[in-house]
Amino acid sequence: MRSSGDRQRDSSASGGTPDAGLVICGISSRNQISDASQRFLKYCFDEAPVVGFKVLKNDVLTVRAARDPDALAARLEGAVRGEIEEFSFQSRRRLAIVAANTPVTFRSFITLTYPKNFPSNGVEVKRHFNVFMKALWRRIGKSSYLWFLEFQRRGAPHFHMFLAYDLPHPRKPMERRSGRVRKTVAVNWELQRWISATWFEIVGSGDEKHLRAGASWEVLEHPDGAARYVAKESYKTFQKVVPKGYQDVGRFWGTSRDVPPDDADVIHASEKDMRRIFPPECFDKNGNPFPVMFAAAKSYKNVIGTTADPVKVRAWKRRESHLTDLTLTAAFNNGKEPDKSVFEKRMMDLKRPRPTKAQLERRE
Repeated sequence: MRSSGDRQRDSSASGGTPDAGLVICGISSRNQISDASQRFLKYCFDEAPVVGFKVLKNDVLTVRAARDPDALAARLEGAVRGEIEEFSFQSRRRLAIVAANTPVTFRSFITLTYPKNFPSNGVEVKRHFNVFMKALWRRIGKSSYLWFLEFQRRGAPHFHMFLAYDLPHPRKPMERRSGRVRKTVAVNWELQRWISATWFEIVGSGDEKHLRAGASWEVLEHPDGAARYVAKESYKTFQKVVPKGYQDVGRFWGTSRDVPPDDADVIHASEKDMRRIFPPECFDKNGNPFPVMFAAAKSYKNVIGTTADPVKVRAWKRRESHLTDLTLTAAFNNGKEPDKSVFEKRMMDLKRPRPTKAQLERRE
């Protein structure tokens, strides 16, 4: 009797669609997923037909029909998440979607960095951050937030945090260094001194330079500053890889419960419909829509109610079909309520091919 591994290797060698019942799709790092498992996931989602899209505040998400979601759920049941090795592209994309489409307006921005000597264990780093957040809520009260973790070139972790809290007046300019660029930002000096001293004490720094530059709390210049900053930072791949020797990194980002956007309804449409609505940069070289169409919501809003709107087109087709049924019903029954069996018989008669002239002559 052949083993399941032999049958799976035969399926891989033949180049056909992998058998859903023979592929193990556990949640692990990308390097640990077998080629057959990757093809199965691609078969279930990436190559599945497009059934529509979801329109968020700024972005559009492509919706595909999973080929065999029950089989996929069975494969993932009881799976164990592998060790996090980097801030993956998929996770960065989800973060960008949340930041760009959240209903919350962020008004201030916090940066927390470590001194020359820093911990190399994610558990200790997250403990420092949790202690800081508790101190922050005691100072200003609860506020909506979004945070994410990155690593500097020297290997030190640092946090960025967006808050819906609006810094009170008076505000004064402060020069801050971002990489090689120095820029002037608006801060409240009382809160700036508080956050510097609090973070300095939590991490047990002892470095006077870190006391002056280890933490900052500034005003966001633009209402969509969070979306802009996250989009820019997502391309800095060197800050997303966990340094060697760093253990238990844990989560790379998180939010309060009110920050993620609400799930939108699916607008059913084909790829052809989507190509009529969205610009060419929303599609790859083969004409397939990208999973996330950034800043494409305005393209759909411009076609609402027009002949390019799939919702309007379907409504017109339903209305036309309904009017046709009503017309046929009235014609067959002189305006009276139709008998179902008679109506169906008449409809079948209409669908039959009309006899030719020669057939009619033979009947006579």
